Amino acid sequence: MSVLKSWQGKGVGSKLMQYIINFAKDNNCKKLKGEFWKGNKGTIGLYKKYGFVIKSEKKNFYENGDSLLLIELNLNQ
Repeated sequence: MSVLKSWQGKGVGSKLMQYIINFAKDNNCKKLKGEFWKGNKGTIGLYKKYGFVIKSEKKNFYENGDSLLLIELNLNQ
């Protein structure tokens, strides 16, 4: 999921995330998984808001040495 810079901070990401979670639950999904650049502070906040947890980190994933975070949300709660 990605939100254009000009639309960030306006609730678009939250609306999209809620839609994705509801869709997954309605279709009997047990988990949602994702990954993102560790330096993306806005993304970290959004995922934590919805209960995602960081499952692992791939250090030096990017050419510049930055890490990739792997996240997960258990939908059976």
